[in-house]
Amino acid sequence: MKKTISISLWSMFVSLLMIGSQAYANGLVISNTSLTGQNTSTQTWQVRFNITWDNSWKDNVNWDAVWIFCKYRVGTNAWGHATLNAAGFQTGSGTPININIACDQKGAFISRRDISSGTLATTQVELRWNYGVDGVLNSDAPDLNIYGMEMVYIPGGPFTIGDGNGVNSSSSSAFFAVSQHLPYTIDNLMSPNISATGNIINASSTPANFVRIDGDGGIDLNLDGVVDSARFPTGFNAFYLQKYELTQGQYTDFLNTLNYTQQSNHMNNPTNTLGASQVDGTIGTYPNRNTILIHTIGVNPGTPRVFATSRPDRVNTNMNCVDMLAYLDWAALRPFTELEYEKASRGPLAPIQGEYAWGSTSGNFNGSYTLSGTENGTEIITSPTGIVMMATGNTISQGDGGTGFTRVGITANSSTGRLGAGASYYGVINLGDNANEFCVTLGNVAGRSFRGVNGNGLLNSGGYADAPNWPGASGNSTTTTANAANNTGSTSFAGLLNKSGTNSVSARNALVTSTSRTTSVNLWGTARGARTAFSAEFSAVTANGVFILPNQSTTFNSASTASSYSWTFSSGTPSSSTVAAPSVSWASAGTYNVSLTATEGTCSSTINSVVQVIPACSNPGVLSGSTSWTLDNNVAYTNASGLNPRSLVDGNTGSAFINSPCCTNGLPVWAIMDFGSVTSLSGLGVFNYVNNTTWAATD
Repeated sequence: MKKTISISLWSMFVSLLMIGSQAYANGLVISNTSLTGQNTSTQTWQVRFNITWDNSWKDNVNWDAVWIFCKYRVGTNAWGHATLNAAGFQTGSGTPININIACDQKGAFISRRDISSGTLATTQVELRWNYGVDGVLNSDAPDLNIYGMEMVYIPGGPFTIGDGNGVNSSSSSAFFAVSQHLPYTIDNLMSPNISATGNIINASSTPANFVRIDGDGGIDLNLDGVVDSARFPTGFNAFYLQKYELTQGQYTDFLNTLNYTQQSNHMNNPTNTLGASQVDGTIGTYPNRNTILIHTIGVNPGTPRVFATSRPDRVNTNMNCVDMLAYLDWAALRPFTELEYEKASRGPLAPIQGEYAWGSTSGNFNGSYTLSGTENGTEIITSPTGIVMMATGNTISQGDGGTGFTRVGITANSSTGRLGAGASYYGVINLGDNANEFCVTLGNVAGRSFRGVNGNGLLNSGGYADAPNWPGASGNSTTTTANAANNTGSTSFAGLLNKSGTNSVSARNALVTSTSRTTSVNLWGTARGARTAFSAEFSAVTANGVFILPNQSTTFNSASTASSYSWTFSSGTPSSSTVAAPSVSWASAGTYNVSLTATEGTCSSTINSVVQVIPACSNPGVLSGSTSWTLDNNVAYTNASGLNPRSLVDGNTGSAFINSPCCTNGLPVWAIMDFGSVTSLSGLGVFNYVNNTTWAATD
């Protein structure tokens, strides 16, 4: 019985420097691949291989990993996406590794098991393929391709969006808290109103354009303090992000698993001529230094073309949004959001006005570069010297010459730190320079309809992404229309934001408006994918939007995209639930345990927490102008436009905490504002932090 297995990988002869540790990930090699150990009873094969890459790392902050997925084919049938078994894998011999099978079984993450760094080299690694689930028969002789790409784990936790003074920020259209006109830290609490549009495409900052963000809960679209979309990736929860922009080698492999019609839909001029460019059908030229050419002509409609590239490590450009979305769905990844972009760039650090992803406001975007020699994956930039960042549309001397881009991560090497490498806080390369990238925006209805669903590895008959609620769903090109929950194929772009190759981290000034490969946005366009890291998370939304009181309903929103939920609430009513967002109440004040076990595919995760039910207290009456107010410097005054809910202090004791328990009908009525010193006031107003309406006031 004939069976073949091949391997596709993209060797990265590049380096990067992580914050706090050296982390130069490069030279990915997957070798000695084979299908072995067929079990006809369970209908499984063992997929065996060796894996190595240089300068991998795992530290106390994060780690790098390789996303492994497989494509299979029986005879001349279409390529399918292999379903992996949740168990039955083997970690092999050599460097100790972790193998984490994705919840949907579409692939696996391989990473270091221990805190260490250096070359990872492990042999006889095995994954188990459920070929019977994929419709392959015991008697079939399948071909199997293994694909691997380097990823970076972005841990969960708070981070700040925006970098300046609201609309006057040095980063165009940056996010800002409306009440303060300042950057805002996304955490596990509901934010005040955030300007989500700024002056993007001349959209005015009116309440209709505001949004509220609960990091582990989701987004609030109608500003009532209740999460409306618990699935929008806010960046607070953990995720994986491609370490590099898409390469020509990666895109060539994608094209070579498509049928003739699907290939044509990802060509600007769908020719079938030997040596013709995939980008525009030209012969003898490399548009934007894109070297993907037709190596073997096809026969319409039954025999697809075979593409080849001479520069597999060079970034792939001339991609429109449809190309990007299709590739990510095929690789079982997803687009990442602009919130995740800011998280991956600056991490937990305080923002700097006008900073780039490498943590500085400086960058030598020369636009003209000289290479060291032949472009074989080891070339470096010899001129200019010093800190060099890649600019859009580079002019290249030496090497292949021309105008366009170089290999991914070319600025990183072992002698440079984060700045010289152009590395983000977490070690992502070229996130703030080089080619243009596309993010899902929070700035319009189409973008806000995104649910963070991972691609399933399969495309529709036209070769388009068909993941639900993705940008461009069902051909949607209207920013004011939500993308469809049941997507029939992504043939457009609504909901995407272009991040220019020389944008600062917080700049948000270009909604995607065209699918043409000849416009400036798509001429330099490339792709970078993300994948949600599954874990059980939840947030609580109280009836009054502030704190939990006896006998008042509290809704618990799971932030996990899961197929099933199991909740327990000690002494609560109800005491358990299996819905995603149960409503619970407690009869009396106290501290109670809450537990959630979320299950998605083969993954299960449990989180245990406690909630405090606060007793109601009497209303101290209308605030008196003769009251002696002690003001210290622990929290910020937000001026007469509203009171930040974190600026409340118990009027009886003067001790700072998140929200005042002194309330009437669940609403705080006694609070002081923090000015930073002892002072006298001629008046004090207490405002409802949900809609900035007055509860009580005095003069």
